[in-house]
Amino acid sequence: MNAKGKVVPLDGTPTIFLDIDGVMRPLAEGRGDATSDWLESAVTTLKMVVKTKEANIVLSTSWRLSAAEPVRKHLKQCGLPEPVGSTASLSAREDEILQYVEMHCLSTWLALDDAQLDLPPAHFWRVDHEACLSLDDAPEILSRLQPSQVSVFSSCCAIT
Repeated sequence: MNAKGKVVPLDGTPTIFLDIDGVMRPLAEGRGDATSDWLESAVTTLKMVVKTKEANIVLSTSWRLSAAEPVRKHLKQCGLPEPVGSTASLSAREDEILQYVEMHCLSTWLALDDAQLDLPPAHFWRVDHEACLSLDDAPEILSRLQPSQVSVFSSCCAIT
């Protein structure tokens, strides 16, 4: 909603919901902090997708709760834009992402995660937690970050 309490129109800016473990760095128990062991191939792929689509990043990783600032700084050091936000802490990651989508009336969005999430297939790409994000993933990610004419939430479709 805008300052006058009216529902704002859909925001067409592509948005990526980003997990870290298993997406940007291999999934492993007890391996350093949120900014260690990021794979160059994952960084390169994310940079290419963000640049090509002029996409925003929203942190959906559990690291947003304990290390959001180091992750933000590390993204910037890697040549990526700072995240525009983070999802809230709810019972399930799907709920966190969908709440953010609804609150911000997003129409073009994609969750990158190594866990199987119960999200609409057009808005989710499951990353191999061992290989992490790679250029092999890029074509499908780019194709899924296409503008949508409708939101998954009907309340977002009202125009001010």
